[in-house]
Order: sequence, then structure tokens, then C-alpha cells
Amino acid sequence: MAPSWQASFLWRFLPVAFAIVVGTWLADQGDGTPGKWIIAGALVLVAALCVFVWLRIRTRELKKEARFRAIFDYAMVGIATISPEKDWLLVNPALCRILGYNADELRQKSWADLMHPDDAEMGIRKFDAALRGESDGYAMEQRFVGKDGATVHTAISARTIRNADGKIDSLVIVLEDITNWVLAEHEWSSSVKVLQRFIDHLPGSAYVRAADSRIVIANKGLRSQFGINLADMVGRLSIDVFPAPLGKKIGDDDDRILATGVTERVEDEWNGRIYESIKFVIPRDDGNTELGSIMIDVSERRQAEIRLSQQARRSAVLLELPQKAGELPEKEFMQHALELAEELTQSAIGFIHFVNDDGLTIELVAWSTKTLKNNCTAAFDSHYPISEAGIWADAARNKQPVIINDYASAENKRGLPSGHSVLERLLNVPIMEGGKVRMMTGVGNKADDYNDFDVETVQLIGSEIWRIVCRQRSENALRLATQVVNASPVVCYRCHTGEGWPVVFVSDNVRQWGYNPDQLLAGKLAVVDLIHPDDLPRIREETNRNIAAGLSRFAQEYRLVTADGQ
Repeated sequence: MAPSWQASFLWRFLPVAFAIVVGTWLADQGDGTPGKWIIAGALVLVAALCVFVWLRIRTRELKKEARFRAIFDYAMVGIATISPEKDWLLVNPALCRILGYNADELRQKSWADLMHPDDAEMGIRKFDAALRGESDGYAMEQRFVGKDGATVHTAISARTIRNADGKIDSLVIVLEDITNWVLAEHEWSSSVKVLQRFIDHLPGSAYVRAADSRIVIANKGLRSQFGINLADMVGRLSIDVFPAPLGKKIGDDDDRILATGVTERVEDEWNGRIYESIKFVIPRDDGNTELGSIMIDVSERRQAEIRLSQQARRSAVLLELPQKAGELPEKEFMQHALELAEELTQSAIGFIHFVNDDGLTIELVAWSTKTLKNNCTAAFDSHYPISEAGIWADAARNKQPVIINDYASAENKRGLPSGHSVLERLLNVPIMEGGKVRMMTGVGNKADDYNDFDVETVQLIGSEIWRIVCRQRSENALRLATQVVNASPVVCYRCHTGEGWPVVFVSDNVRQWGYNPDQLLAGKLAVVDLIHPDDLPRIREETNRNIAAGLSRFAQEYRLVTADGQ
């Protein structure tokens, strides 16, 4: 137990007081002069005061030293004092723990011996400069090598202690072990790099936005999609990063999703491209939230979807046309088909011209309803010399589709039929048969440029119109001819020249001979069954001879046998 303050005082005062009393007694020699003893008492009081003052000062110093020792010995950071001769003066336990040496082992090594080789040059230069008095100290991050050979990352603060004359007394070094922090920082940095590489390989653009609208991390897809450099993006507001007005919309969408916390799929359009974004909230450990966004350019996919839908609609139209042809008169059917072509090509006008057999004149045969509503007054069924037609008739002249996406500035456009609608864009397609142009199908005034799909669409619809119209006209002509034949005594039939001459067509008035047309068409009866047996050999021989001679027509006379044998 440490002695009390009073005991320490008495232990130091009493010897002094005793010496003063003894000295005074010896000096008195028994003469009894009181003055000497008064002086002796004063000296005792002065001695007591000096001992008291000294003891108070010493007590303060001991308390300060105790406090320093408590800090020095129990500090979490390493502390050492080094003399100008580079000898260790003091080493605290924390420094021993950080470097792995005990105090005696540490004193056997120099400060330079402990430094990591890669940091030694810089560390020794600053250390020596401080001990030479060239600086008051230094602060730096420095690596050391521990006793076990492991690298110890530290933050150093060194300061010189000077005497009253300004000379260096010692160098105090405070060393903090930041190994865990450095390793964690390296791990974090490595994780960030891995995350960056990962999001850089995501399709499209990706970024994370903090609650204050600032971009935290972004991928290189933003450069390819929007021309934004990553260095210019991180730390900035999203509304300032993206091109206006896209930036404002993206900022508003992000704010809404951060507020609701609901994941959304958002679509944006910029410079003719379509972007689809998935935006979602990312919770943080501190209770705040950030927003993640992955934006993909879906323009090609959307175009493919539109094209697939258009192809499906076009197929349905092509299947619908034959049915409509049976329900509508020819002109109304062509008008209906033009309206379907307008719908599929998003056009405002549509028209059909027949090219006459001479190839020199064309005939306007149909306008679409929409065209007529737009005050087109060009006359139907009017023949128009193809030589006088404008560039739109090059489809017939060159036997190639004509696409004009800027009709006003087109060269050699010449003119249009009187009353024709004003053209802004035009697509005119020739319909060929037997190497000749027989019809032209045209559409015009689409909001944007015509493309290959439009050409294909108009070509298919035009070809189907021509096929159906030709078939209907042939059927109508055949029907009329059949009616004429059936009303006359002349029986018409068509047969193959194969075995038995099977019948493929016979007029209904064959009933006048007692035969049912269905019997002949079904093959139950052949032409040879109707010819008189006596005439049959001659008819066979004549027919074969004429066919061999390449005659396309010839006349024969023979007898027929009716169903009742006459």
C-alpha cells in the first residue's frame, strides 16, 4: 500500500528539522542566547514549507505520470518513443501486440528493420528527417512486417519532442493497426469491381439510384445506348444524366417507384428506339432504400412482334378475299380489297388500274372509300395513255414496284389523272401474267416511309385481286356460254384422249339424248359409249391422226346412240 501524504511529509521533514535543532544546540554551547533558537525555529518552518511544496509538486508529477502510464500501457494504439540516436526509450504493450514481439525482442530491432520492404524507402526518409530536426514529424500509412511474417497495415503519426534549447529530445510515434480496415476496403473494392463487371455484362443499361436521386453505380450499356460516360454519370442526378425530356420522365418514374416500393415494367421511347425497363426498390441495412433499373432496347423485338401481327392479319385478309368475292360485285370487291391494303400498309389512299391488252393504255377501275372521301374525282372506266402517265406508271413500264417516299421532290413525276388525290408518298405494284403487266395496285400517303413489307403486302393482295377477278370473269363467261349452249340443240363436251376418253365437261342439254350429265362426269359412261359402234373405229383413227398432226381443231361427223338405243 502506498504511504499516505502525511507519512511522506514527516519522512522527509523530520530529518531536516532534527538536523536544524541539533546544529543550533551545538552552536549555542550552553550560553542560552534566545536569538539562535528563534533563527532555528524559522529555519524549521522554512524547511517544512519547502518539503510541503516539493511534496505537492512531486505528487502532481506522479499523478501525471500515472495517468500517462495508464494511457500508455492500456492504449489500443501502439506508442513508442525513440531517441535521436534511434534507440528505443519506451514501448507500450499495444505496439508489441500489433507487431507480435515482446518489449525485449522489439528493442533488439531497429525501426527500419520492422518496415515492409516496399514502404521502407519512404518510411526511413521521413523518420530520419524528423530525428534530424528537418521536420516536426509526419503522418502516413505504412506497412510493417510482423513477427509471424504477416503484413501489418498501419496509420502512423510521429512528432518530435524538443528541449528548451530546441534540440530533439525524442520522437514519439503513435501507430494504429488498420489491417482489418484495409483488408475490408480491398474486399469492398474487389466486390465493387466484380459488381461493375457483372452489371457491365447485363443486356442493355443498368444503374442504381440513391433516394436523393444521385446515381450510385451504372454500367457501360448507357454509353452505347445513350452516349453517357460512366464518369459523367456517377454522383449526378438522374434527371441531369439522361437526355431531356427522357431524363425528366425517368426521374419521375424512379421517384414514383421509390415512393410505392412496387416493382414496375416501364416503357420509354427515344430517338425512334423503344426501351423497356424493370425498376425495383433495393432495401438498405440502415433502413433507407435505393432504386435499381435495368433498361433493354426492345425495338427489334417490338418490330418483330408488330411484323408477326401484320403477317397474321395479312394472312387473314388473303383468306378473307375469296369469301368476299362471292358476296360482293366486282367493283365493290376491288374497293373492299383496297381498303384492306390501306389498313395493312397504314395508307390514306388506294387505287387499281387495269392495263389493257395492247399495253399502251391503262384503265382506272377502283378507288378505296377513304380516297373518295378525300375529294378524289378521277373518273372510273376511263382509258388513259400510259405514255402520258407520270412516274407512278413506271410500275407498268419497268415491270417493277415503284416506291416514292417524297413525291413532291421526285423527278419525272409528270402528272396524275384529272381529279386524282394529291400524293405525298406512293407505292405502286405491277401484277404480272404471262410476262405482261395486267394490273397495277397502288397505295399512298402513308405517315412514314414505305418499306419492303408494304411492297410484299400490296403485291400479294394485288395478285389475289387479279386472280379472283379473272376467275370470276371466266366463270361468268363460262356460265353465260353454258346457258347459251343449254338453250340450243348443240351438246358440248370436253374429254381426255386417254383410255375410254373420260369426260371432264358436258353441257346439261345432253339430257335430250336421255343421258344424265353426272353419269358422264362420274365416269360411269364415256364418250365412246355414246358413239355408234359402226362409226367408232373411224372416229378413233381420225382423232389419233389429227392429234398426231398437231391440229388444234378439226370436224367429224358420226352417229350417236341415245340412252333408249335409238
